[in-house]
Amino acid sequence: MAELIIASTGEEFAWRGFLQGQLIRQLGVLPGIFLIAAIWWAWHLPGLLFGYNFPDYPYFGAFVLFPLQMIGASLFLGWLTIKSGSFWPAALAHGAVNSVQQGLIDNLQLDVSQLYADLLRTGLILVVGVVCWLLLQSRQNQDRTSPYRE
Repeated sequence: MAELIIASTGEEFAWRGFLQGQLIRQLGVLPGIFLIAAIWWAWHLPGLLFGYNFPDYPYFGAFVLFPLQMIGASLFLGWLTIKSGSFWPAALAHGAVNSVQQGLIDNLQLDVSQLYADLLRTGLILVVGVVCWLLLQSRQNQDRTSPYRE
């Protein structure tokens, strides 16, 4: 499990610690976060096409499920980074999610097909992402109307 924490910290150092701030300054909050999701997806694409994440349906997983998961996860992790002012909460959350997924969820003996489980996981990640998107929208609206704006 330690390797999951190390890998996720490395990814989040790049995605949220460096890239997110640059992209948000240049493109805005949501376009910057969506571009990170696309880059994150491309980073994982070779493994996805070889069936690492979705061995029973690698192309559907690579081109439908995983991009949707990256959008939801990028909204969540981007929100954590913006809210905290640091990439560390995103790195810890990313590592925790990977650990729980690999250590618990992937080893559960559920009486559902793998496709159904992956669709549920994708839906859950998107719901969390939408909630974080709404929180980001609320923050942007507050920032525009705040008397404390610079």
